[in-house]
Amino acid sequence: MSDPGGDGPLTLALPPTLDSTTEARRFACQAIGDQPGADLVALLTSELAANAVLHARTPFAVSVERVDRRIRVAVSDGSVQPPVVKHHSLDAVTGRGMRIIASHADDWGFDVGPDGKSVWFEVVVAPRPHDAGPEAVRLRLLCLPVDLYAASSAHAQAVLREVALMAPGPARDRWAPLLAETERFRDLMVALTDAVDVTTAARVGLSGDDSVLDVDVEIPRDAGEVAAHLAEEFETLDRDEVTTSVRSEQVRDFQRWMLSEIASQCGGEAPRPWPGGAAESAWPAPVEPPASAVHLSIDGDVDAARAGELRSMLHDAHNDGARSIVLDMSGVTFLDSSGVSMLMAAHARCLDAGGTFTVAQPSIAVRRILRIVGLEAILRTS
Repeated sequence: MSDPGGDGPLTLALPPTLDSTTEARRFACQAIGDQPGADLVALLTSELAANAVLHARTPFAVSVERVDRRIRVAVSDGSVQPPVVKHHSLDAVTGRGMRIIASHADDWGFDVGPDGKSVWFEVVVAPRPHDAGPEAVRLRLLCLPVDLYAASSAHAQAVLREVALMAPGPARDRWAPLLAETERFRDLMVALTDAVDVTTAARVGLSGDDSVLDVDVEIPRDAGEVAAHLAEEFETLDRDEVTTSVRSEQVRDFQRWMLSEIASQCGGEAPRPWPGGAAESAWPAPVEPPASAVHLSIDGDVDAARAGELRSMLHDAHNDGARSIVLDMSGVTFLDSSGVSMLMAAHARCLDAGGTFTVAQPSIAVRRILRIVGLEAILRTS
């Protein structure tokens, strides 16, 4: 069912049960395949399906369709009540689902008829480079700071221009091979820039702030060799002061991270988020929980189908007298607003008891959703 489109949407009918939220998300992911934008489609589909189950409480259907660069997902149920985007405080326990959709989909809306409604969203996915071919790999640059990316691109373009000017000269044996390499790098940068421009897959904050993005794009596998070589060349150019284009310390650190990510992911390694600058400015320093805290853990996908399990775990700890709780979320592979609501309920209850609630070792999936809903500065992490 990968790459839906052309023959109309793919549709799955589901009963109004909590397990159906998981089925809806998996259906959408299977329908679009492993491509740029899949993580965002999974999150938004989960939110729509949870609304159908928890609020409409009728059988519902999820449909997935791709038209050009747009993935469109619609959830239809038997309720005529339109969806409402709520604007509660950041530390509210509920009310985040539709806000996530409204702020992170490229477009969304709903249609109400006599027998129910259909709520839909669209996500623009980045194009695949023309030369990617069967050896394409999925590159994910997590928490990429847009301003630093722009400054890095400007520096790289200036260096490439100087290399092009030097290549025909007396030192052509030194610069001609690098010029050929930089031409391949230019193609890669075009694909990345296009992805930054059209992909809003992880805009940070419910206000729609796009200063930090998760960029998701397919690139040729041999781009890893190009990136590794250019990383070395940039260091050499800095050391020997050959070019007039000077990069700032921030741009240097960013380029080292970005080129390293391209090289390592082309080699099969997992993505690592940008560790500094704008992407981390709002994330508080880890804190040490009190020694008396009760330690719990949860792993796997935490959506509406498992939010009850998480609630029971935290509720039982409170009822047993726990004032402070540490929840290990290092093994969580997916988290939506249903799970976030349970975290915020536990956070509020611990505060009321004079204790603390700490998320221990949050996985990338956990950190991403907490950043999306603006809770990275509220929930304690260790």
